[in-house]
Amino acid sequence: MNKNIYFLLFLVFLVGCTNAEFSCEDNGGIWQNDACNMATSDSSYICTDNNECDGYCYTTKHPKAISDDLSNGFPLSGSCSSHITPLGCAKTIENQQIVELCR
Repeated sequence: MNKNIYFLLFLVFLVGCTNAEFSCEDNGGIWQNDACNMATSDSSYICTDNNECDGYCYTTKHPKAISDDLSNGFPLSGSCSSHITPLGCAKTIENQQIVELCR
C-alpha cells in the first residue's frame, strides 16, 4: 500500500474515535461498550474480599484448592483486578463466598 492509503486509514480511525475514548486510554482505561473501564491502583494486591479492592477480588484457584484451604481454616484469598469492571467472566470473593461475575 502506498502512504496515501495508510494516511486515509488513519483518518478513518481518528474519525471513529471520540475524545472520551482517547481520554480513557490516555488515563490507563480500556474503552468498551461505549464506556471507559478504568485501571485500578491496587492491581495484583492480595485480597480476601471484593471490598478490599478498587475493582474486584479475583480467585483463580482450582475448586479443590479452595476446598482444602477452607477445611484447613484458611480464608479464601485472591488478587485485586486490573480494571474496575471484570473483562468477561471472573470468579470473585465476596463475604468468603465465590461469586461468578460476567459482564
